[in-house]
Amino acid sequence: MFNASKLGASLGVSHHTARSYGELMTQTFVLRLLQPYEANTKKRLAKTPKIFIRDSGLFHALLGIESFDELYGQPVFGASWEGVVVESIVPRLKPTVQASFFRISSGDEIDLVLQKAGQTIAIECKASKSPELTKGNHRAKEIIDPAKAFIVAPVDGAYSLGNDWQVMEIEGILQSLAKLGWLRY
Repeated sequence: MFNASKLGASLGVSHHTARSYGELMTQTFVLRLLQPYEANTKKRLAKTPKIFIRDSGLFHALLGIESFDELYGQPVFGASWEGVVVESIVPRLKPTVQASFFRISSGDEIDLVLQKAGQTIAIECKASKSPELTKGNHRAKEIIDPAKAFIVAPVDGAYSLGNDWQVMEIEGILQSLAKLGWLRY
């Protein structure tokens, strides 16, 4: 989550300056700020954007991670995977598709929520070859009530997880979104 106050304090600058740096790095395509999902719900929704370093190689270099084996053992592996999935999808979306994330105060979340013409798609990113959903993922899905729900994971092929989630690799989700007409190319 992007917290300009914490970032500013760690850099020794004001939150206004930290926010300006964030905006500059967003405009120069170093960072992506993913805005929170806005819904008519009585739940306390996250109001702070999520921040991603758009270049996963830069992200790993900043952390001193030099190989996939090193990355696999790091606690940032999940965040890295989520960033790769978001950057594989969001730049390809048609301008009519709104991308956001869903999170409420209890921690229930969906990593990527896509909306177009009143239709919603939920995408959860799991950095596991055998992904499992949390109760929070199921509750979040019930709240946003998407037409389709996907789990993007480093798996071989696609399969169903329960009645309402499809598990697939990055290429599979891109093909699915292309078939729905949500991608530019």
